[in-house]
Amino acid sequence: MKTHEELVEAIYNNSSYRSEILCIINLRAKLESALKDFYASTSPEPARLGAAVVRMIRYEDLIGRPILPDADSPEIHRCRSGITLLYSALLKGLMHAHELSTQQANKALLDVLTLYMNDQKTR
Repeated sequence: MKTHEELVEAIYNNSSYRSEILCIINLRAKLESALKDFYASTSPEPARLGAAVVRMIRYEDLIGRPILPDADSPEIHRCRSGITLLYSALLKGLMHAHELSTQQANKALLDVLTLYMNDQKTR
């Protein structure tokens, strides 16, 4: 059994995973952009300074609605679905190829994705 670092390095250097990992990173960037656009278009107008109303937050306010509104534009849905499908396929492939548990494969894949993203930032 390889150490975690050796496994991450082996996956990182394996070209057969590269296109899927890069596709996940690109979809993640598109998702971040789509979410920024969505939240920018749905953010309420700032309140006028003279119209401030002070009210205590009720428990129902906290549990009644989600903290983040449900962003479900077609672009956001497409990116989320693509990331989910690619990630689960890679996870299953790693589990099978390297005889890993779900937790081990997940940790290794997240570390490989981090390496790829850091590598893209330095370029």
